[in-house]
Amino acid sequence: MDAHVLANDLRRFANEIDAPHVILPAGLEDHIAALVSTPLWAPPHEMMDIVYIVSTVMRVSLPRLLAKNRTQRIAYVRQVAMYLCRTLTDSSFLVIGDHFGRDHSTVIHACNLIARRIREQEPYRLEIDRLSHVVKEQIDAHRSAREAA
Repeated sequence: MDAHVLANDLRRFANEIDAPHVILPAGLEDHIAALVSTPLWAPPHEMMDIVYIVSTVMRVSLPRLLAKNRTQRIAYVRQVAMYLCRTLTDSSFLVIGDHFGRDHSTVIHACNLIARRIREQEPYRLEIDRLSHVVKEQIDAHRSAREAA
């Protein structure tokens, strides 16, 4: 929807409810255009790094990890990546799901599944802890490189 149309709708609404106390700022179209053109979220660099590192360490190609493939091995690696995205970033289930081309409920299921396995199986917890440590080190290195650039 066009910013000009939204601004006119807002003006019309203010007139319809007879709200003389509502003062619409000059350049309203510019303000609305800026809001409309700004994405609600952008995948953080850390999340992209996590997915890449997990795919590399667990030896699943990035395209296969992000594809609709549902084989057990690829689904498992994808679930681990989703879990680490959730635990290592401030990203919501919705944002993570969008990044993977999945619904937020899929991310919730993946996180619950991995968390349960971590609680119930000590070797599995150690594996995920090791992977998490590797991911954190790489994220820190990438962050430092981005800040230096």
